[in-house]
Amino acid sequence: MEKVDKKILIVEDDNIARDVLDLTLRKYFKEIITADNGQVGLELSKQFKPDLIIADLAMPVLDGFRMLKELQKNLKDTPVIIVTAYREEAMGIEGYTVLYKPVDRSELLGEICRLLEVELIA
Repeated sequence: MEKVDKKILIVEDDNIARDVLDLTLRKYFKEIITADNGQVGLELSKQFKPDLIIADLAMPVLDGFRMLKELQKNLKDTPVIIVTAYREEAMGIEGYTVLYKPVDRSELLGEICRLLEVELIA
């Protein structure tokens, strides 16, 4: 299977959730970069200029809300998918795709395809 030539950054503090996202997406995309908090995610986003960012909201060091504000300054055209277990926290977020944990694999892949305008072949 030919992998899609896109870079995806996963910013998630939960090791298991981050590993599941990484393993799921690694089958389809050439480059997956991971970070365990918003600060590292922000630094990696500036360094690698990902095509898409998947980020949690509740994280240590720099939470997802503050990371989104910083991304707006530097990478405002980069699509971001928010993954969170906290529905109430995500209510005020506009302009981003929000998926709730546990994330449905097909819903996630569908949103990635929509945002990146790609097709994934299983």
